[in-house]
Amino acid sequence: MNVARHGTANHVERLVSQFRRAKKLNYPDTAEELYLAREVTYHYDDDGCLVLKARLPADQGEVIVHVAADAAGTAQLENGPCVYPGGHVVR
Repeated sequence: MNVARHGTANHVERLVSQFRRAKKLNYPDTAEELYLAREVTYHYDDDGCLVLKARLPADQGEVIVHVAADAAGTAQLENGPCVYPGGHVVR
């Protein structure tokens, strides 16, 4: 109740969104849907760079982001963005 009274509209909206997402993820059907919707595709661009696209549950995706950031030699901030050479940012 204090959040609704003292928080900003943006803060309240973000909390409600996170609550709804957490509530939805507790349903067994949602977990199975996420599992079945997983995919990873990649190709090499004209300049030789790897282009990676993935749809994964958040916990698996977080592992991929951290591994990629470590491999690229980037600084990682706890719950913050990973900044890659060239200015690419992963949040």
